[in-house]
Amino acid sequence: MTLIDRISITASIVDRQPTILPLAKNEYEYEYTTLELGEIDLSFAGRYYESNRVHHNISALNQNDILFIQLKEDKYELYDSERNIVGRLSKKYFIPVGKKIKSVKVFAIICRKKEDSIPEYIDNIRKDRWEVVVPEIIYEPDDTKIMTE
Repeated sequence: MTLIDRISITASIVDRQPTILPLAKNEYEYEYTTLELGEIDLSFAGRYYESNRVHHNISALNQNDILFIQLKEDKYELYDSERNIVGRLSKKYFIPVGKKIKSVKVFAIICRKKEDSIPEYIDNIRKDRWEVVVPEIIYEPDDTKIMTE
């Protein structure tokens, strides 16, 4: 019998279960990923007329601006700090197994032309040139999911 077992519970002694604390996140566990162009819906903004606010939203962005990402139906959408839509990811994009998104920011903004589009999608394009947001996504381990092999 240990000393703690011999002490009776009184008003000055509390018997409780230990608290399990989450593991501290270390920066070396983060994964910095710049999406490949195939993971981005390159024609997203091009499908809107010049008068659509999406073009203004994109042009107001700068490199390293914070973005927000949200799954809508079956695609992830990108939003600026004011929650205005600025882009969409393609169906090829997925969050890596065992990871979750820590943050998203603007890595680059590229220019796309109508003539760059795949011929079967050209009829949906409303502009000759438009900008595309290329995000950098920082992932961290997803401790809520159990990884199996």
